[in-house]
Amino acid sequence: MDGRYAATASWHEKTGYKLTFWGQNNDPAKIKMSAARAYYTPLDKSTGWASMEVQTNEHYDDEVQATAAGMLEGSLSWQLIYFHWQNTVGTTCKKRANACEKIKGILESNYNKVKQSAVRYKNENSFWYQVNLIYAQLEGLHEGWKTGKDRSLGKMIHELTFTDFLWMNHADDVRDIEMMLDITSNHSAYFIKPPADLAVLKYLPTSDSQFLIAHQRSGLYTEMLRMMKRYTFGFHDMPGKSSNLVPGQQISFTSYPGAVLSQDDFYQIKGGSRLQIVSSRIRVHSPKTWKHFHDLTVFSGARAMVANRLSVNSGSWASFFSKYNSGTGNKAWLVMDHRAPDPNLWLVEQVPAFTNKTDITDSWKQKGYWISCGIPDSEKALRFSGLEDPTSGKRDMDYMTSIRDILESGIVEVTNTDTMHALVANPSLVAKVRGDIVGNGMAASNAANPTSTTPSSPTDNVGIFRKQPLQGKFLDKKQKIVSATQDPELPAYNGVIDTKLAYDISDFKAVAGPLYTLNEATIAPFQWSKASPPKGIYHIGQPDVWDFPPVHPNFVW
Repeated sequence: MDGRYAATASWHEKTGYKLTFWGQNNDPAKIKMSAARAYYTPLDKSTGWASMEVQTNEHYDDEVQATAAGMLEGSLSWQLIYFHWQNTVGTTCKKRANACEKIKGILESNYNKVKQSAVRYKNENSFWYQVNLIYAQLEGLHEGWKTGKDRSLGKMIHELTFTDFLWMNHADDVRDIEMMLDITSNHSAYFIKPPADLAVLKYLPTSDSQFLIAHQRSGLYTEMLRMMKRYTFGFHDMPGKSSNLVPGQQISFTSYPGAVLSQDDFYQIKGGSRLQIVSSRIRVHSPKTWKHFHDLTVFSGARAMVANRLSVNSGSWASFFSKYNSGTGNKAWLVMDHRAPDPNLWLVEQVPAFTNKTDITDSWKQKGYWISCGIPDSEKALRFSGLEDPTSGKRDMDYMTSIRDILESGIVEVTNTDTMHALVANPSLVAKVRGDIVGNGMAASNAANPTSTTPSSPTDNVGIFRKQPLQGKFLDKKQKIVSATQDPELPAYNGVIDTKLAYDISDFKAVAGPLYTLNEATIAPFQWSKASPPKGIYHIGQPDVWDFPPVHPNFVW
């Protein structure tokens, strides 16, 4: 058995939807299409990734395509979805019932109002038409999950609600909602340690693709059940089969179980457009900006997916994304258009009540690189974020500035994916962004004389950075924590949880799990069985040792 599962969704106006499961050992080319078909690989514990590929048939109504796609994904990956829910939403709501009710109330209210607007305007507005399809897919995902669960276990496990799926899809927005409601205390390392998202885009004019990207997502270690996904949908820009197909017909991305959006915000888009998109979080420290939040706005992940489908270039992506800003899920987005002979790059920075949209192509090419790690480039966005506030934002600013300094010190040596990987996995950086190593994540960045990382010669282990003494806390060869600054009050199971490397719109490599140095004797891979997480930190279904190499997606269509 090959461990890969296939299914088909059919639809008839009289009988509705029917799912047919083909089991394993299929020839992907021979899997029937009908309304939609899917190919699923459960979590591969040799790579740390699961895989989901879904295709839909453009000759069916778009809403039928969306619902069928969701049903296939939910039914095939139901178990991984349940594990992810247990590790995240289910766990946090056990400890914070009152806070969760407030969050769920906001999610439900937003869904009801946005869905109402989408249904009302879908026949006259392409933005709302695509929003409606996103929620149709999500509704199908929930129905498919129930089908998959009932086929396997009947009533033996907890029934997930549609609100649970809203939470899993809008997790980044939920974090900002928690800050807005001031219900973050004693909950998550995410709110104690600054986010360590980063995106590095190197300009290489003499190479075939002319660019290299490294992208890292920070999060809780409980969120490390990961999936590579590819959606090839036959959606149209407006209702009716005579309407044009959307430019973004094929979207490849890294994601999570139970989500129809990336949340990592690593997207490669092909069809009538050729876009590479990455983001880094912007944490908002200015309480007064939260007054701009209201229910009739569209959460950030959904707006990004609308832009992915409708945009023909970087500028139009920025325009679509900036509509109906929720002020939650605040991030800086790098949007590269790779259709022209020369790539074009836009920066899109969202904070509450403001979106900065700037063509930074000339700056990127003149400088030779662009680094995004949570500090807004726009003065207005920086002011709205509150990061310059000496009482609340300065710590984040200092931390993220130290990360940027490390990256800038080695970016000149980057010429290929190996040297780019070495840059983002060098000891000084890993020590900052591995929460289980540095505790509160600030010891290394606050050191009086932080250790710089010296790039090796191109012939020395393909650009691996030389081992340097680390300041703060780090792992010795026996994986014991060595520290003079341990703070037992601060949760530590958070930090960078993946690395993606791209050199072409058609392909990428990804590393699952917390960073470790390429010379494993310097900083070893994370291992749950040798960790001592506090009670309530779940990792159901996850691998034990996170020592995975970079892997390419194994898509078949």
